[in-house]
Amino acid sequence: MMVAALLVLCTWTPAEDGGPGAAVVDGPAALQDAFRLLQQEDNTPVNLKGSIAAFGKAAASPLPARERARALAFQGLAHMRLGDLEKTPAARTPHYEAAMASTQAAVTADANSADAWFYRGATVGRWAQQKGMVKALTHLGEIRGAFEKALQKDPHHHGALLALGIMEKQIPTLMGGSTTRAEARFRQVLKEDPHHTRAMLDLAEFLHEDGRTDEARTWVKKARDETAPTQPGEWRKFDRPRALRLLEDLR
Repeated sequence: MMVAALLVLCTWTPAEDGGPGAAVVDGPAALQDAFRLLQQEDNTPVNLKGSIAAFGKAAASPLPARERARALAFQGLAHMRLGDLEKTPAARTPHYEAAMASTQAAVTADANSADAWFYRGATVGRWAQQKGMVKALTHLGEIRGAFEKALQKDPHHHGALLALGIMEKQIPTLMGGSTTRAEARFRQVLKEDPHHTRAMLDLAEFLHEDGRTDEARTWVKKARDETAPTQPGEWRKFDRPRALRLLEDLR
């Protein structure tokens, strides 16, 4: 279902700028600390709140527009993950609204930032999901438009490629979906970054649903056993546990 797909979109952090490999994080110490707390440390309220504060501190410093937009975009991701830890819709909603405010500020800071547009789509998707199926469908065009804008700014933005692949897999053909295009997007990411474990799992789920179980199992095992994941912290916190769950399903 589309609502379930929106949930999957934002459990990870792509390499900065979306290209192959993880970029070196430079800039103010606050920005470096923010990425460390978000990407490397455990996904806990303390670490996420620290990351939100550090991204805010960096964004308030004299940064180029591009870097300010990136700080605000990833602050939105941290807000969203903090909301995901809550147990009830009432508790989650304020965090998702804060996430949307951060990503809107990111787009305002630099409308040419692929990360800003990607996380704008992701945060609107999570907020809409929280409101139910009707709200998610109502905002479908806005969400897809933000991901497409990210891809316009950076044709190799892996987050946008995977997000659009998931949407195209789930959306009916008459509404613009395409399983052929979805599979091509998943495989493009893996061609550009053979160690992208999130892409391995998205492709594996697609193949499983398409009846190609043997190839799906191969990709899941590769993700589980990857020794040089593009984002080691994200692999440890999200991708490897997901791979273990998928292996159970494939049995």
